[in-house]
Amino acid sequence: MGISGDPVSTLKLFENVNHLNFTLLSDVDGDIMSKLGVPFREGGTRTMEIGGKEVQLPQGVTAARWTFIFDSKGKLISLDKEVNAAEDSQNVLNFFKNR
Repeated sequence: MGISGDPVSTLKLFENVNHLNFTLLSDVDGDIMSKLGVPFREGGTRTMEIGGKEVQLPQGVTAARWTFIFDSKGKLISLDKEVNAAEDSQNVLNFFKNR
């Protein structure tokens, strides 16, 4: 799953446009991010192209992109603070292949 500072309405559009196969959770106030130590700042709006039109989407907070991997007991077993979004899924798969 992913956690974003965007409101649910923005996340639903993002999920649909990008055909995501995982859940995005909304943390518009940064409460969860703060507890995990993820740096964030106040949001604003983001421009996204949907159906050939530019749409302004609200953001609650904007956070650094970090990837956490927890085991089945909730223990943190991996933390990547230098995430490259395009490579992240493969990096997570590689983590599990090499365990």
